[in-house]
Amino acid sequence: MSEKTKQSNEPNNNVKPHDRFFKKSMSYPEIAHEFFKSYLPKEILEIIDLSTLKQENSSALSNELGEGVSDILYSVKYGKETGYISLLLEHQSTSDRLITFRIQKYMLRLCEEHLRKQKDKKSSEKILPLIYPVILYTGNKKYTAPRSFYELFENVELAKKCFTEPVKIVDVNEIKDEELKERYLDTMLYLMRHIYAKDILKYIVKKIVNFEIIAKNNFSYLEDMLVYIIEKGESENTKELLSVLQEIVPKEKKGNIMTIAERLATSGPIADKIREQSMKAGMEAGMEAGMEAGMEAGMEAGMQKGKLEGKLEIAKKMLAEGILDKKMIANITELDLSEIEKLAN
Repeated sequence: MSEKTKQSNEPNNNVKPHDRFFKKSMSYPEIAHEFFKSYLPKEILEIIDLSTLKQENSSALSNELGEGVSDILYSVKYGKETGYISLLLEHQSTSDRLITFRIQKYMLRLCEEHLRKQKDKKSSEKILPLIYPVILYTGNKKYTAPRSFYELFENVELAKKCFTEPVKIVDVNEIKDEELKERYLDTMLYLMRHIYAKDILKYIVKKIVNFEIIAKNNFSYLEDMLVYIIEKGESENTKELLSVLQEIVPKEKKGNIMTIAERLATSGPIADKIREQSMKAGMEAGMEAGMEAGMEAGMEAGMQKGKLEGKLEIAKKMLAEGILDKKMIANITELDLSEIEKLAN
């Protein structure tokens, strides 16, 4: 016998005899076919095509099964679609009570791998595979572990409902405004329902009482709502929107609104529009003044002065509104920090 032949026939001490014999046996197509024809349920045999049975690499999945369990994974056609049969060898001396839980994890990982292989498909075209698991138990005691994943729960029937019934969907688009009253929950759903409107202002005004109630009783939550409005909402009239938001809050809390405005002045559609409108108004006023003052020196000089006047006007307005972060004002107006310091003093 050649050295090469001896090496191929020598047992690998790192592989348990049960595993080695199991995997070698089931690698023969005739044995795999005979096993599945003998032990798969009739309804599964009627739909699968055993002539398409193919052993797959499952090394990336085996860790989900834990010690004492080996697996062989086969792909097979379930009608026109490719699915899997997972054959697990449990060779511990006693059955593992949590094996069905481990099988669930294994099957979900297999679904992930299956989806990964469909990366070139659109999300709407991706489908999950059918997977049928089978356990071959070789322990020396009777198999007593739960045969259903749901038997691991105290309330079996409720577990089945939680895991198998359609997911409960609360679609805000299907909720009518008149169904939403003055509860905090109603205001939350109302705001999320209309946050993508072209102008969020009119929807805030429509439910102004709700916002006033929250402002009075839970100002912290109102702050959360205002952050959401400024970050995700849109409005054609941002000046009026800010005015309405300030009117909602108690007098002693108005400073909090400005704090939020400072924090979000550089992000969100509304903040962008506030900055855009303020810049436009300031530049127009500044350019007009600059052009008048610089007409004799030439149009270019006047326009440059107008831009500067506009930026100074914006900075003044921001300081007047109580925005104290001078670095932020400098970033928005593109003025030197020293100019902002002069205006503040």
